[in-house]
Amino acid sequence: MTTLKKTLNKGEWTEIYTFLKILFEREVSLVDEFLSPTGCKFIISGATTRNIKNKYIFVGDKTVDIYCKEDDTKHVRKRIGKMLNSSILEELVQQIKSGNSTFSLPDVEQLQDELDLEIIKGTSSQKADISLDVLCRSFESKDEGFGIKSYLGSPPTLLNASKSTNFLYKIEGIVQDHSEFADNVNSIATKQKIIDRLDMIQAQGGILVFQKLESDTFSYNLELIETHLSSLLSKMILEFFLFRTSSISKNLEALIDKNEIPSVFRNDKALLSSKIKKFLVSSLLGFVPNSEWDGQYSANGVIVVLQDGKQFGLHIIDMTSLENFLFQEIKFDTASTSRHNFGKVEIIDNNLFFKLNLQLRF
Repeated sequence: MTTLKKTLNKGEWTEIYTFLKILFEREVSLVDEFLSPTGCKFIISGATTRNIKNKYIFVGDKTVDIYCKEDDTKHVRKRIGKMLNSSILEELVQQIKSGNSTFSLPDVEQLQDELDLEIIKGTSSQKADISLDVLCRSFESKDEGFGIKSYLGSPPTLLNASKSTNFLYKIEGIVQDHSEFADNVNSIATKQKIIDRLDMIQAQGGILVFQKLESDTFSYNLELIETHLSSLLSKMILEFFLFRTSSISKNLEALIDKNEIPSVFRNDKALLSSKIKKFLVSSLLGFVPNSEWDGQYSANGVIVVLQDGKQFGLHIIDMTSLENFLFQEIKFDTASTSRHNFGKVEIIDNNLFFKLNLQLRF
């Protein structure tokens, strides 16, 4: 049973909202990259998550059988129609949007108690926030994993920043004293200090040449997706920090137009776009930077919650829509320089280096 007056953040409350909305509506419409319905609607007959003890099987009209997953025995039958309606869900959306930091929602917690629904926060490596029994046309699957990305708060992240996502660049072409140069650059403390530090490096004749990723694990995962992918991403990250080209699709186009694609790749827009799309889908459904990946997806789709509370789905059964949605939607983002230790000149073995960080956001 849940404990009343617990506090959760917007993302955690949204996971509960999504679960309740699915219990009530029992379907999720798939959309294309323009958020237009594809005509495929997942009819849902059961729902659970990896972090709750029960599975909810839909029977009859607005009725669920709640099973304990440990012994698969029927626990209790509940009439959802007596607990949930559109007005309650709409009110929950407004409460989540108006909440600050972490907050409590006693009415929702009471509803959770009635449904014996306690959702425990998963690990950072968990891609499937909810598991559904789904049917659409000829596709049918049990416990199909979906991530949840919500716009009820700040735009959600696709790839969270960490020290594992740092890219290391060697600064070549600097002839002045390295200690003095590093002190001068690192003394810049403007609001856009990374841009201004990079500008000073270039003004002094410095050229940033990508060396490696700080994390061997992240490097391995990227190589598993595409050989030399870290080299391509290093160029895109530089384009973002130097020129604030945050959109993934526009960033790649800028590099192609400038003919700055690494020599190991052909300067071919369709080919390069396909490689980046593969990376984005793998970031969404497969790997995390600080754990070695086996190349398999741990979720096969995503449920996106819009600001008005509407939900739609994207899934690998329509990989083209999923790839194109991510390619158009995802943006580079600047993480905390102090927390992730990047954005300053470092001297290592009498050579100058500079770290930049990869974080991706919807």
